[in-house]
Parts: sequence; structure tokens; C-alpha cells
Amino acid sequence: MTVTVHPAACPVDVTIPSRLRPSPLPRLAFAADANVGRLATLLRLLGYDTTYAQTVSDPELAAQAAAEGRVVLSRDRSCLKRSEIVYGRLVRANDPLEQVRDSIQVFGLDRFLAPFSRCLRCNRPLEAVDKGMILDMLQPKTKRYYDHFSRCPHCGRIYWAGSHYDGMRDLLKKLGITAPLPPR
Repeated sequence: MTVTVHPAACPVDVTIPSRLRPSPLPRLAFAADANVGRLATLLRLLGYDTTYAQTVSDPELAAQAAAEGRVVLSRDRSCLKRSEIVYGRLVRANDPLEQVRDSIQVFGLDRFLAPFSRCLRCNRPLEAVDKGMILDMLQPKTKRYYDHFSRCPHCGRIYWAGSHYDGMRDLLKKLGITAPLPPR
């Protein structure tokens, strides 16, 4: 008898059952460990639901991923060996941009891009907010030059396409991403 083993064909769709994983995840969402914090931030920037806490232990991360149906991203092999983890990815690259490129390829993330749609701090989806509702929270030049704002409903952080926006757009270009971006 001959047994042939092949790697999973990319992109891997974790929402479709397979022989190896008959219970698919309800949606594509990630849980990143402390070893890939910058990757977590970049995935949030691209619009992907990605939890990250620097202080969470491996058992806590595994339990959270199992309870919330998340793919674990880690550079720690022992973390990914935990039985609670159904879907995981060993992140091999050191460079965060390479880590994102790998994640995009492996999970087919380029199909679901929504840049600048999540809070980079707490991962919640952002909501458009009228400028008049937040005027007292803005600096004078921000009030004067910008009209489109988003706010995190959880932490209250305000987002707009300020001076940092061009740098983030350049970062997306380095990744080969040309998705539509929010207005300035």
C-alpha cells in the first residue's frame, strides 16, 4: 500500500468542510499570538477580524480560538500542537510584510479585502461618524482639512485619512493590494 501526502491546495477555505476537518469554521477570523503582533495589526488594517493580546498564554489562546472559531497564527510550533486548535498556521517569515503575503496566499484573503474598516487597537468594525458629532474631539487642523471620519464603537478611537494615510496606502501597494480605499 502506498500513501501519498500533499499539502493543502491554496487558497485554503476554512468555511468548507473537508475530510480532515469535517466541521468548518463559521467565518474566516484569526487569533494571533504574541509572536506575530505586527501581523495581527496588518490583518486588521486589511479588514480581517484578528484578535491579539500580548499577554495571553498558549492555553488561553487555544481555548479562545476554539470557542470563537478562529484560525490561530503563530510562530510557536508547540502552541499550534494543542488539541483545541482545529485550524492553525505556522508563520515562518520574520518580516511582517512577508507574513501578510503568506496569509493572503494561503487563505485567499485578497477576495475579501476591506482596508481601513477595523479598529487597529481593539479589532471592532468601524462606523462612519458625522463630523459634527466629534468636533470637540478633533484638533484645529483636522477640523479644517478633513470631512470623512470613522469611529470605533468600543474604544471610541477616531480614524480619518490624515498624513498617515499615504504611508498606509504605500504599504498596501507593497503588498500588491489595490482595493478601493475610503474617501479622504
